[in-house]
Amino acid sequence: MAFFDKLGESISTGSQKVAQKAKELSEVSNLNSQLGRDESIVRSSIDELGRLYFEQHRDEVESAYPEIVKRIDDANADIARIKQEILKAKGLQLCPKCGNDVPVGVKFCPSCGNEMIYEEAAPVEEKKCISCGEALEDGTVFCPLCGAKQ
Repeated sequence: MAFFDKLGESISTGSQKVAQKAKELSEVSNLNSQLGRDESIVRSSIDELGRLYFEQHRDEVESAYPEIVKRIDDANADIARIKQEILKAKGLQLCPKCGNDVPVGVKFCPSCGNEMIYEEAAPVEEKKCISCGEALEDGTVFCPLCGAKQ
């Protein structure tokens, strides 16, 4: 019976160690989660503070850090261009009054009722032969009808 008693004690001791280790791992995991959350708050707060300071003191920052301000300006210009390309690819445009997405061709914004203004596309002028008036494709050097050099 001593064998079984020792076996029982070993199992009991082992399960206590496992339970203790699981408790420690759980505590560490919980603390790491709290740490990550707080570090995220610090990063986003610093980002927000920097953005607000930059917006309020742009001229001072520009003279002190011109390279950084240029990178920001260039990236913002790219962002605006890419957003326009995305809207165009989706067949949308922004309402100039409320900023909502509006399908191209709609006369009034469905969100605010603002009249949408569309720029008329400039008519594409067809290239014609200077000699006979035949329609030519771009890059044509000689008219295929009369042979005149363009």
